[in-house]
Amino acid sequence: MTAMQRINKALASLGLYEGQKEDVTNLFTIRLICLSLFILAQNFWLIYYYNPIRSTISIITLAVSSGIFVVIEFYNYFKYRRSVSFAIKPLLLWLAFALVAVIAELSHGVLRNSLVYLLVLPAIVIIIGSERKNFSLILSAAILGHLPMLLIGVFKYPFINNSYSLVLMCTVALLLTPFWNVLNAKKLNWNRLIYSSSMILLCVVLSWSTSGRTGFLTIGAMLTLVFVLLLLRHKGLPPCLKEYKIFYFVTTLFLILLLLTAFVLGAYIYKFFTESKEYIVKPNIVPNFTIDYSIYSDANILDKMTYVVQNSDPLSGRQIIWGNVIQYPTLLGNPTDFFQTLGLPSYMQTAHNSFLAIFAQLGIPAMLLYIIAYINIVYLAIRYYKKNKQSPMCIFPLIIIFSYTTAGMFEDLSFIVSTRVHALLFYAVAAYLIIDAAEFMGSVRVGFPLRKETKEIKN
Repeated sequence: MTAMQRINKALASLGLYEGQKEDVTNLFTIRLICLSLFILAQNFWLIYYYNPIRSTISIITLAVSSGIFVVIEFYNYFKYRRSVSFAIKPLLLWLAFALVAVIAELSHGVLRNSLVYLLVLPAIVIIIGSERKNFSLILSAAILGHLPMLLIGVFKYPFINNSYSLVLMCTVALLLTPFWNVLNAKKLNWNRLIYSSSMILLCVVLSWSTSGRTGFLTIGAMLTLVFVLLLLRHKGLPPCLKEYKIFYFVTTLFLILLLLTAFVLGAYIYKFFTESKEYIVKPNIVPNFTIDYSIYSDANILDKMTYVVQNSDPLSGRQIIWGNVIQYPTLLGNPTDFFQTLGLPSYMQTAHNSFLAIFAQLGIPAMLLYIIAYINIVYLAIRYYKKNKQSPMCIFPLIIIFSYTTAGMFEDLSFIVSTRVHALLFYAVAAYLIIDAAEFMGSVRVGFPLRKETKEIKN
């Protein structure tokens, strides 16, 4: 059994792989190692961004691993003369947004983020489309690149780091598909339930200690999504749980916690709109209160939320950023030093919202095209879930896109160069959906002609 087959078998046991006939390629193991190191280094760079030595090590690892991976992909593509079929409409929508982004950045003499938009999604479409098992490669690398990060949180507990909560959020997104499959099985596998739920619980505990609210709340939102979809799918508890009375108690408890959480968030939002609305309707307002951020050095989620609400800053200054951003609508975005010119403190000099980041830096047309392309990808994820309900992977694209969208309301995840692996997973899932949509949308095939002599194996 080859390394590729072992990986696919392991992923199949987790519900992250659907057995298909695949082309035989070489160098699978080294590609997996390179991509795993790339993702691990990105996570490491994200949480140790302000540490010069660790950042340097991360950057060198990123450059070497990505360089080797790209060379091997080119080698495989031309050696095996690949061809790719994909749905043309969603990719054209994305490319239209990317081209407008390129024009916007060129108008300011900078060409960085727009190149990512223009190149990354088509590149992943080609990588996955030329070999469908490459999606398994990306998932395997994502898992291998995230699980070691749990050790940092365990050995350095409590690890107070906002960025670490984003890593944990991404880890939970990967773990929820195996958890979903355990609960949808005909017979409950207690071992798998304990393993998957224990890993998710560990992520929740570690996220609670980080003081990173975005990651923690997104984890809660993902768990709620899975819980609601389970109840809707089975019109109650899944069959494998009905014979155990304890799960009726757990379900009732979860519903009570969900209602309490909704009440707290409602009060949180109400306080935001009543006490912070002046920062949205008036331009260039600098806050008239001072937040002592040193308290975050040893604060958990509850401490942080209590503190910022008591200080009339429920969103940690985000309302000030958003209020200033929407005062400056442009066709091609604002200059690169836009946030510095607003007179905001250094910790506020970023959009803290994926859509407003594009609005501020690339302009209104780019944001509108981004929203249209994004909605199209969300539609494909929902359709994939409905069409493949019997597939163990049916919920995975939906979880990734849902979590990416939820976190993107409070953090800027749109620019992949900001070292957020969640963006890479979003692009991988979007590419997978675009390829899958070729079956019912207008599609095109690009690349080399199909070769009859291509070898196949059944995984």
